[in-house]
Amino acid sequence: MRNWTLAEAAEVISDEQISAARRLPGLVEAGRRSAASWLPRPGDTKMVAATLRDLGRMVSGVWAIYLDASPGGLTLARLAKLLEGTRLSSPGRARALLIYMQFLGYVQPARREADRRERHYTITPALFEAFHERYRRDLATVADLDPLIAEILRRIEEPGVFRAFVRVHGDFLAAGFKTWRPEGPSLDIFSERFSGMVVLSLILFSGVERDSFPPRQPAPINVARLSRDAGISRAQVRQLLKAGEKAGFFDLRTEGVVVLTQQLYDNLEILTAGVMVIFRECARRTLAYLAEGPEEV
Repeated sequence: MRNWTLAEAAEVISDEQISAARRLPGLVEAGRRSAASWLPRPGDTKMVAATLRDLGRMVSGVWAIYLDASPGGLTLARLAKLLEGTRLSSPGRARALLIYMQFLGYVQPARREADRRERHYTITPALFEAFHERYRRDLATVADLDPLIAEILRRIEEPGVFRAFVRVHGDFLAAGFKTWRPEGPSLDIFSERFSGMVVLSLILFSGVERDSFPPRQPAPINVARLSRDAGISRAQVRQLLKAGEKAGFFDLRTEGVVVLTQQLYDNLEILTAGVMVIFRECARRTLAYLAEGPEEV
């Protein structure tokens, strides 16, 4: 399987590709489904819920599955190579991330092999099941926008298809993180904070009755309720609200009310469009790889 080059990853999320995706019929409804998918659901395992609250845990899990499914497997050296060019690019940070993934229950040492020059790790069954659910959920938000994504979702229960898709997607993220540089305020201010996207989702669904999605009218907010539902402190909620206001996403001049801005609407569209084009191109590459009849995924 050929890896993504930096140029290819940049082309997938280019302004032209994103602009074209924003014009797709059904994008707003896909955005509503996407925002709903950021919220933990009753019955979610702790591992699934944690990936919704913490972007670092989500990406770490994707990379663990990606390396585990790739030739050479999951080792410290291969993890360090994967991180080259990212903010985690150092041997010390790669080692810390590997220890962290063991602490989370994502990976475990593999059985000893004849070649003991480097320790190999393998993903745990709990990680496999948790991320199977995450990918089912995430793919479903945009599956009706493209038949290739719908095909992957239809076959996601096949272990070989799941592992191949995560391998392609994980490799894309490794390349994409080295090229993605937003020019202005982005939803990173929420995704990079613990439970940030959960709080944003709760706000997006707090509109008054008969309002559209996202809310176009002033929406009531309650810091105590947001704190309880997002599982973070009131101080953290206030910090998120202030960060959103500073970025130009919220108008909080009226106590207990939030007014969403056009800048937030645009960024929500860009996020949904970005998820769609990334999944589409990863689905295209995955299906082409599977069609070649690989001996082993």
